[in-house]
Order: sequence, then C-alpha cells, then structure tokens
Amino acid sequence: MKEQYVNAFLFPAAIVWESELHLDLHFIGALPRNDRKTMSDVSALVRVSGDLVGWVSYELRKKDALRVVSAMLTERVFELDELGRSALGEMANMITGNAAAALETAGYTCELKPPELLTGIGREFPPTPAPVQIRADFKSEVGILAVRIALGESADVRAAA
Repeated sequence: MKEQYVNAFLFPAAIVWESELHLDLHFIGALPRNDRKTMSDVSALVRVSGDLVGWVSYELRKKDALRVVSAMLTERVFELDELGRSALGEMANMITGNAAAALETAGYTCELKPPELLTGIGREFPPTPAPVQIRADFKSEVGILAVRIALGESADVRAAA
C-alpha cells in the first residue's frame, strides 16, 4: 500500500477528532496487518470504490466508543444506541471524506459508501485488493482510536499505469 494512501488519513483524523470532541488526538504509530478480523469491540467500516477500492475501519474498545459518543453528544452515554452508532458512523464519514478529498487532489477519485457498524472482536472484514492493510493508532483522553486502511488501486488504474 502506498504511503500516500495512509498519510491521507492521519491529518483528517486529528482535525475531525479535535473539531468534534474538542480533544487532541496524538498519532502513536502504524503497523502492517495481514489478518481480516476486527480487533476491537466497535468498528465503523467505510467502503471505498473508484480509482482506489477497499475499505477503512475506525476501531474502538466499547468503553472508548462510549466516551467518544459522550463527548460528541456532550452528555454521558451508557449504551451504544442508535444515536450513538450514528455518531460513530458520522465521525468515520467525516474523517474518510476529508481523506478522500486529499486523495482526489492527488488524482484518485474515491466514492464512499455509508458507514457500517461492526460490533464484536473477530468479525470478518470484506475482501480488498490491498496486498497489506495498515493500522494507524492514535491516543486521546477518551482512549485509543485505531484506523485500519485497506486500499488498493482499481483494475482500471493498474491497467493505465
């Protein structure tokens, strides 16, 4: 996976987090992943099509997801109800939308599907043409956010190269 794809998500993650939660988000590091299973309790999955195909997942432990939703709604949340799931999906949409705009500036069109919320560790992610995924971890006062990026070039882009 090209470094450019991963970098497109780092700045938007911090900007959206800070604007929506009013908290700093600090990049911890990134590592390659080869498995296709969720590693956290809650994952907001955004599928990507166009010049780049695959998906991006925003993963949180349940307690961190509740803290994120509480910060977004400015009230204490104890369960991940429909409003909470919608808030997490919107966060994923905003980060991915900003990253897609950066990638489009670099010449890659990206169409985004509405976020899907996956709950439970060990859930299967969809197939992707990306040879490897990258998991970027971030830390804030409300916990750890893992952004897992699995993007590859579409067959049309590979054929044109």
